[in-house]
Amino acid sequence: MRITLSNGILDALSTSHIQHIHPDMEQWFHLESGKEHYRLLMHLAFCFDGIQIADIGTYRGASAIALAQNPNNKVYSLDVGVFRNDIPYGNIEFNIGDYINDQSIQNRILESKVIFLD
Repeated sequence: MRITLSNGILDALSTSHIQHIHPDMEQWFHLESGKEHYRLLMHLAFCFDGIQIADIGTYRGASAIALAQNPNNKVYSLDVGVFRNDIPYGNIEFNIGDYINDQSIQNRILESKVIFLD
């Protein structure tokens, strides 16, 4: 698979629909490419369709939101700490806790077609 990528492609992505999230996070999506990685994650989410994506280290959920912009993908997001559970995306499953020894979680990560470590 070949993915075409440039600042022009990333900056052409519409971010006007990104809303209902913490204002501090929302502003990151609207920055031009190269300032934050969220436009890149949004672009990558649309390079794949109907897959499971593992997002490890989601913290406040921003990377999961970017990866969930393709509604046909399922984002399986993991972190050990702080998290807001009021993010309105039905294709994100948030998991907060220490899962290092949980075989079912490890299997789910390994079954993902894309693994994003943040």
